[in-house]
Amino acid sequence: MTFNSTLVKRFKFIAEQFSSNPAINDAYGQLISYSTLDEWSEKTANALSLHIPAGQRIAIFNDKSVVAFSLMIACLKAGIGYINLDLKNPIHRLKSMLTQSDVCCLYWNDKFHAPHELTEFLADKNIGFNSFSEISSNHCKIEKKTTISNLAYIVFTSGSTGEPKGAMITHNNLIPFIDWIRAYFEISDKDRFSNLNPMHFDNSVFDFYGALFNGACLNAFDEDTVSNPAKLISALCEKQCTIWFSVPTLLNYLLITKSLTREIVDKFRYFVFGGEGFQKSQLFKLFSLCSSNTKLVNVYGPTEATCICSAHTISNNDFIQMSGLPPLGIINPYFEYSIKHQNSSEIGELIIAGSAVGNGYINSTQLTEDSFKIENNVRSYATGDLVSLDSNGLLHFHGRADNQIKHLGHRIELEEIEAIISQINGIESIITVYKPIDPVGGEIIASICVNNFYDETIYHSEVERLLPAYMRPNKTILMTSLPINRNGKLSRKILLEQIS
Repeated sequence: MTFNSTLVKRFKFIAEQFSSNPAINDAYGQLISYSTLDEWSEKTANALSLHIPAGQRIAIFNDKSVVAFSLMIACLKAGIGYINLDLKNPIHRLKSMLTQSDVCCLYWNDKFHAPHELTEFLADKNIGFNSFSEISSNHCKIEKKTTISNLAYIVFTSGSTGEPKGAMITHNNLIPFIDWIRAYFEISDKDRFSNLNPMHFDNSVFDFYGALFNGACLNAFDEDTVSNPAKLISALCEKQCTIWFSVPTLLNYLLITKSLTREIVDKFRYFVFGGEGFQKSQLFKLFSLCSSNTKLVNVYGPTEATCICSAHTISNNDFIQMSGLPPLGIINPYFEYSIKHQNSSEIGELIIAGSAVGNGYINSTQLTEDSFKIENNVRSYATGDLVSLDSNGLLHFHGRADNQIKHLGHRIELEEIEAIISQINGIESIITVYKPIDPVGGEIIASICVNNFYDETIYHSEVERLLPAYMRPNKTILMTSLPINRNGKLSRKILLEQIS
């Protein structure tokens, strides 16, 4: 199959070709076919188009139900951008995302009861707040104008300014990405994707678009199932999943609990992992469980470049040297890249360019100009990731050019943590570091100087209120003064040396 049309036409083609095939087996166990998904999403798109013009944006508290997934498809059909949000985000962070993206409506599961502070905010901003059941079906066909330049979705990531930033991805960005997934992983209508990733997390882009735009089935799992090894393994087998994609943290957890056996692993064609480093010592345990039927693939890519921009299939050669991380691999064919070297070092910042590089950050002109450039009508993005190229043409990761970290699969700017905690009463100054503690992960450590207004109980309560769980410091150290370097600037390097 080759596709030279829009994203909407592609889905229509897939839905017609595989009309009776299963499209979604949702987190509640509801299974629908491609023809039903096409019908539902078409009616929803018509209903949306009655009230929301193409080019506008909506937000979704996505519960991985068939209705929520259908709403995402409907947005694509109607030319409306969507933002999947996390119910567990602090209210002030949700407000920031909703304000930045200038949404006109927020949709949520009928069972969800929004906090009064959020509904009051939505009313003040004149943002509609509707349950999924209130999306009335419209049986009249409405002309919907969509183009490949339409915004598909926004994913928010941590921002060094103290506020999250929303990366914009268009229909045009997604088309080569979907084609690459189909070709690299040899996707057929017999495949079953395991949607383990939360829908607000950019790894879910691989699940959703890789499955539903290539004729495979999307099997969704809720948070409770994913966090329970025995329950998860049982559900994976029941839904006959063939494609796995998660952060290494989840795979490590299943290895530690001995939940993954050779028999279970052999049921999958691919275990795909990315979003953070996978130490070879742990990776080898998984590799040892794989027969020739199962391949392991390390993928890499920033949110700003449509989820994935490189891949590397793991082989025996990757374990000749057991230290460090596996290669990032070879940049995908729809990208061009360069390495911005400093001095004579072989290590430099990775710059990627091409049709899958997104349109910058929503309503953040300066942030966009700082990281994105356009030359000869080709958009490039400075990733901030430090890499090198080996003699086999494989990229290797060597850290960051800034203070961004990967923790539990999430991209976190330490400056955002510092900016939020510094607002707490009694905090004079703060510096945060990320300290690796074992091959599996690390911990965020906050060092603070306080004044007489500091109250430890209030401090911990405010940290819990203001920061998402994955951004909260694992430890907080009280200091009389924070370490500085020769230039008089706060030094994370010195702090790490002091606490190691």
